[in-house]
Amino acid sequence: MHTTLIAKVAIAKTTRGYDREYFYAVPERLSGRAAAGCGAIVPFGAKNAERSAIILSVHAQEGESFPPKPYTALKLIVSILGDAPMLLDKDIELASRMREKYRCTWFDAFSCMLPPGWARRAGGAKKIKGVKAALPADEIRAAIGALRVNRAQQIRVLERMLANIHWASGGVPARELAADAGVTPSVVDTLIKKGYLARIDLEAGADGAGADSVGAGADTGAAMGAGTGAGASVETSIGANAEISTGADAGFTLTGEQNRALSALTNRSDERKFSETLIYGVTGSGKTEIYIRLVSHIISMGRKAIVLVPEISLTPQMMRMFTGHFGSGIAIFHSRLSELERRAQWALVRSGAAGVALGARSAVFAPFDKLGAIIIDEEHESSYKSEMSPRYHTADIAKMRCESHGALLVYGSATPSVELFYRARRGLCDLLTLKERANRRPLPDVHIADMRDELKSGNRGMFSRRLSNELYNALADEKQAILFLNRRGYSSFLLCHACGYIVSCRDCSVSFTYHRENNRLVCHYCGMTVPMPRQCPLCRSADISGFGAGTEKVEQEVRRLFPECRVLRMDRDTAVGKDAYSRILNAFRDGAADVLIGTQMIAKGHDFPNVTIVGVLAADSILNFADFRATERTFQLLTQVSGRSGRGEAAGRVVIQTYNPDHFSVAAAKEHDYMGFYRQEMTARQALRYPPFMQIGVFVLSGLDDARVYASANALFQALKDESVVGGANGFTILSPARPPHAKIKEMYRWRIILKHRDAGALEFIARRVAESFYSGKKNKGVDLVFDINPFSML
Repeated sequence: MHTTLIAKVAIAKTTRGYDREYFYAVPERLSGRAAAGCGAIVPFGAKNAERSAIILSVHAQEGESFPPKPYTALKLIVSILGDAPMLLDKDIELASRMREKYRCTWFDAFSCMLPPGWARRAGGAKKIKGVKAALPADEIRAAIGALRVNRAQQIRVLERMLANIHWASGGVPARELAADAGVTPSVVDTLIKKGYLARIDLEAGADGAGADSVGAGADTGAAMGAGTGAGASVETSIGANAEISTGADAGFTLTGEQNRALSALTNRSDERKFSETLIYGVTGSGKTEIYIRLVSHIISMGRKAIVLVPEISLTPQMMRMFTGHFGSGIAIFHSRLSELERRAQWALVRSGAAGVALGARSAVFAPFDKLGAIIIDEEHESSYKSEMSPRYHTADIAKMRCESHGALLVYGSATPSVELFYRARRGLCDLLTLKERANRRPLPDVHIADMRDELKSGNRGMFSRRLSNELYNALADEKQAILFLNRRGYSSFLLCHACGYIVSCRDCSVSFTYHRENNRLVCHYCGMTVPMPRQCPLCRSADISGFGAGTEKVEQEVRRLFPECRVLRMDRDTAVGKDAYSRILNAFRDGAADVLIGTQMIAKGHDFPNVTIVGVLAADSILNFADFRATERTFQLLTQVSGRSGRGEAAGRVVIQTYNPDHFSVAAAKEHDYMGFYRQEMTARQALRYPPFMQIGVFVLSGLDDARVYASANALFQALKDESVVGGANGFTILSPARPPHAKIKEMYRWRIILKHRDAGALEFIARRVAESFYSGKKNKGVDLVFDINPFSML
């Protein structure tokens, strides 16, 4: 007699109000295929619209005990997607924990784990979402010129589309177009809604990757090369039958410090229990070599490893090193892969063909079932924190996964986050220290250029005399230089000398940045762009000009001072396209340029042996942010970018230009003194009740109607006070609603409420209680609510 099976499922793409578990009966014809982790098609709602879902669990019906009431007459599952579960039980448990911790929906969490296109029905032709130009090229260009399209990201997408005749007429996968333009897929969706792009269905392989590249056994070498741009050495076949080398012959002799660290890590991994280790090593101390040997050991145990880097720009370099040791058994994950490439990499991991997953933040979800280690390089970087729902920190997800797999979690940094170092010093995390560079070369000599003195002596130029001399000497010796400025564009803002008006974005409470290459003003928050005005929009005076400098202006100045110098610039304006990062970095590494100018994407992790001088312009730019992490970020950036100098045989030098030479973060960076910085920063944080001594919870409310947002913020503030009293929770500090530094972004007015408590769990609990009532309140319609714990930006 057939036993009725009941499946508990989560429905894809539901709103928060409908995000709960639903029960369906499994028809007899599907009883052998329905299992936890499988995709399914189910009838949903009054009209029984077919919706995709993930099966959370399957149970045999036992009288009236399951499913729980009021589920009596159950609908039947229509079909099961695929031949095997896409998620493991551990994955479902992880999604459940994310849903609870980050106040997200089931599918906010599942979307981090599932491959693109997972919900398509099995069988039939494989289709992917594509787009093509909806209007003639001339009409699109006219719309840009007339400011009907006035967002920089949208303009970039349309320009990339029109630059490729085949894409404009025949179509391109939507995700590939977004990745090529360096934007999120939502920008493409907006252009579809506006009528500039048209949605079409494309056959799998329409982007040249080949239909077979989706499968687990596909030869994805071409897709890998295109996705990472790491060069010919990366374009290897990674098929289902690929041999995963353990990289036993690394061809590099470890130092005593490296050997001791590696021994400690392999001993920990042999225990097959969860543990955390911080490798605190100076820049150039050889942490990557330790990672490679550790991963080799993990693979020899029959387990798999994930290696995370903070920037996409670091992926090709790390890929090149790991490929040299492990052959082809490596999968890559980052946001600039096309849909087909992402599906192929996911399949490589799921099939067991890859022993290592390498990439940026999203790689933490690589679907390994025998995970032995997760390594987070440059763990202090803010890019490991997601600013979209779910607002997870990569380290939290890594810890959850390592706990469930009994795996080793390794953090590496020359400038560890003070919260993690505090835990390590208290014995809550193992600590391994590397005090010397692997090549036994000294750390670079750092000189502080006081720009106040430069002004007093009549030097009003962009470069101090010391930096100008160092650049001249490096170029004369045929060495290379890096110039770092964490601000792109040409001028930071546009000022009217007659009335003092600063030209600002109408949709955001921030000033425009002037970009000289296209003679436009751009808002770096919402992307709005307008032509450079010839007169003040307020008083009509022609006496208007730019102030401050960005990387574009630095490039112009270098070319003016050193006409024969070959210059490359790397920022979000130049690094457009999937292979842009590797193209620029490889050119510099190969000696095709003398000077590399860039923002923070050039500041960490890169190894350029011929670089002997690093110049840091405007070291104070981050120091003055209204953020409790500002001093820590300043020290980290200065230390990291300084570490790019002197990594070869020649001695390295660094010039830091600042108006605050006596600030402790600058002084500590000059001496490469992390412990000195740490002690002073911790004293300040304890006095101000900041992490790690207190945990900070931040509610940000936003909406188009400022008065309504403010009213909702006040109501939420009262609810928080009531909840803390009723719940008997002591130790809460709740600050009344206030404007954040950026009071308006993308037309949305913003109000902020800050909470403090020693325990992050207490913050999560009270946030969960008040959020449930907030979302059910009709008065809060049109108001968005975001909650974050210890956010990486307080702006």
